Amino acid sequence: MIKKLMGKFAFLAIIVGIMAMIILNYVIPYMHA
Repeated sequence: MIKKLMGKFAFLAIIVGIMAMIILNYVIPYMHA
């Protein structure tokens, strides 16, 4: 059960991390412009 929870948490963390990277890639150029 704990392994399942850790797997789900890792999966969510990866998705959130990718989304954050994409958002930052779009936002940073506008902030520096």
